[in-house]
Amino acid sequence: MKRNSLSAVAFLIVAFVTLQSASAQFPKLPKIPRPGQPKAQPTPTPAAQPAASDEGQPAAAQPSQPRNEGRGAAAPPSSGGPYAKRFVAPEAPVLLPETLEVRTELQDGKWYPNVKFQIAYAGEVRPRFKAEYFLPTGAPWYSETLEKKWDGPFYLMESAYESEKAAKAIPTEGLFGIKITNMRDNSTAFQGKFRIAKFRQENASGPKDVDYSVDHDWALPIGYTNIDFNTPTSPLADPGIQMWFKGGFNTSDLEAQLIHNGKQIATTDDGGSVTSVERRFSKYAGNNPTLTWQLLEFRWRKLVRFVVDEGGPYYSRPMDYTYINQMPGEYVVKVFYKGDQVRETKFSIADGDFAPNGVSLPNGLKTYRVILPVRVMGTADKWNPARWKTDAFYGNPLTGFTPPQ
Repeated sequence: MKRNSLSAVAFLIVAFVTLQSASAQFPKLPKIPRPGQPKAQPTPTPAAQPAASDEGQPAAAQPSQPRNEGRGAAAPPSSGGPYAKRFVAPEAPVLLPETLEVRTELQDGKWYPNVKFQIAYAGEVRPRFKAEYFLPTGAPWYSETLEKKWDGPFYLMESAYESEKAAKAIPTEGLFGIKITNMRDNSTAFQGKFRIAKFRQENASGPKDVDYSVDHDWALPIGYTNIDFNTPTSPLADPGIQMWFKGGFNTSDLEAQLIHNGKQIATTDDGGSVTSVERRFSKYAGNNPTLTWQLLEFRWRKLVRFVVDEGGPYYSRPMDYTYINQMPGEYVVKVFYKGDQVRETKFSIADGDFAPNGVSLPNGLKTYRVILPVRVMGTADKWNPARWKTDAFYGNPLTGFTPPQ
């Protein structure tokens, strides 16, 4: 009986050891998360850390690629910002001067002006504005109330297309005045001047086959930053750079390269875009390249993003975005047309956003964008490089602004 007990104990010990050995040969199954519980992430294999850049951020890896050396060089996700800041419209309407346009309407060989602009406004009361025009002598010409075309926070205010205004048309060139008034409090929202020149229409045959153009050459060395937040709750945003071009530029022949620390991190030729934001021209200018101005916007949506909140890097797909608003420092944008460089500008990133550069408009006019000095290069644009000194923003030249040479 004693011998049988010892045999049973020995058998149990051998069986236990055998089971332990067998279990070691099979991997453990992952735990199945409860509903609503996030999936467990695999532990990454430790890798060598990149050297720090001079901005204090880890230097991004730079795979060797012929046209985009920085692709896949994603900045590390931030755990606490800083993040891109959404624009908050003010309670009192503010005219955005970069959206202001004066253009002409033709009537029997004569002309009269129309105006449009945007205001940023979060108030409840309907905004009301009027425009007054002045002759080159300084004498009053006529005034008009403006129509509201869009709702806030960016309202479009625009001249009404009324037939009775045609009686105001004149055949005069020169420097004309404009004043825009907020009718709610009688405050001056804008005051300036615009330059008018006469030209012959395409295929003109009679003395009345003329038109009148507003000169916008002043706009070419002035660029802007812009941020597309996609939706009010999107954790990521798309940064963009806007620049003016004169003449018939084909957008498919343009390429904008984004450069940081001397290395290209993105190009519009690889998942980016070149889009027309605005065109300024006279109705009968035809294909005359000296009478057409176009505002173009360059974005790098496939590779470059701004982080708006802490969820941004984790909700994005693919994960090889470069989150440049987490990488402070200076950036360069170079624009090429048919392979030749035609534009160059710089911007800086600080505190999770485009950094102010000290350029401001006079008379208290502000903009939610950063205004950028732009270097106009090559001979593709036929323009007057001196116009910005006197005519910028319709007679309101920028303070602290000098275009790069």
